[in-house]
Amino acid sequence: MNGGDGVLSSVLIAKSMGITLYKARKAIKALVAAGYLRRDHVGGLSDWDWQVHCYHGYSITEEARKTLEYRKAKYREAKICSEIWGGGSMWSYYKTL
Repeated sequence: MNGGDGVLSSVLIAKSMGITLYKARKAIKALVAAGYLRRDHVGGLSDWDWQVHCYHGYSITEEARKTLEYRKAKYREAKICSEIWGGGSMWSYYKTL
């Protein structure tokens, strides 16, 4: 369901948060109005079966990446990556995310 490249559908967002599609779309609408999300799409050819794919959904903006919540989540993700895969410090993962 994830289109890759950070594009997520409203259905995927609702399922991952355990809320109804109506509530997810309402929250998405508020985040779009605040400038933290934008409508986006990604498409191309599949590497393994050469099928055309096109995903429509939402991606975060640069404004959202500047928030404290985003930086905290990025820090937690980098910490998990360094614990699981090793091969570098947590900060090396933080810079690549």
